[in-house]
Amino acid sequence: MSNKSIIFLVGLIFVCIILGVLTRLIIIPELKADLSPLGTPDDFGLGFFIKILIILETFIALITGLIAIAIKRTRVIGIFVLCASFSYLGAFKIYNPISWNEEACNKLEYQLTPLIRAIEQYKIEKGEYPKELENLLPQYISELPSTDMGNYSKYEYDLGERGSFRGDNPWRLFVYSRHGIGSKFVYYPIQKEWIYFHD
Repeated sequence: MSNKSIIFLVGLIFVCIILGVLTRLIIIPELKADLSPLGTPDDFGLGFFIKILIILETFIALITGLIAIAIKRTRVIGIFVLCASFSYLGAFKIYNPISWNEEACNKLEYQLTPLIRAIEQYKIEKGEYPKELENLLPQYISELPSTDMGNYSKYEYDLGERGSFRGDNPWRLFVYSRHGIGSKFVYYPIQKEWIYFHD
């Protein structure tokens, strides 16, 4: 193998190492902290980009590592690159919209159950559901709870005036993305469940 080819290969190895470091130190932590369990990357239009980036990084690292292993002078570095390539695949586990949505629904259920109970208690005592959540304060709940999810911190109470889906519900809770891009979680009291919608 010529010296130019060796230099090119070493350059590829260097790029793979840099990508690996960026993936581990920046991309994966950012996905964990900013997106999960707050929603899916699709809320930012990044889902497809992230998938392609991870696939590309993994492919380049695997091919480069295998080639480097085949060459005596770069064999040790090639082994490191090949091992590092598997770290990219860990991002696929993090980029899992289905598990994120389930996690988010579970978290919403935990955080907003006191509010849901307060709404139902108000109905029992007053004979009707509150027209707005502020009517629950302070007798039925001391303060309106937080979702504890940064990207989905805004929620609204609705007395069943929006749309016809599950229109038999007397009220609903809507939890919106703070970015205002379509996606939302909705609580249906009759079914007692949270559902994720992505427009």
